[in-house]
Amino acid sequence: MAPDAQTHVPAILWFGKNFDGANIPAMRQLRDIHFSHDHIFHTVLGMFEIDASIYDPEKDLLNLAAKTHGNAREYH
Repeated sequence: MAPDAQTHVPAILWFGKNFDGANIPAMRQLRDIHFSHDHIFHTVLGMFEIDASIYDPEKDLLNLAAKTHGNAREYH
């Protein structure tokens, strides 16, 4: 229902030096793909390992990046 300007926005994921749950080279391969704010929701659930039935690993950016390198891990 919302226009693209509200649902397709730029994003930056900034990880601390001790966060080992991101494959940075794999994340770079996803940078030209258009994602929506829905992906941020599922990525945050995955990052914090929140066990929720609504979690969709196909919308988790970290999980998608891991799949590009053959080491996908679902958090739940």
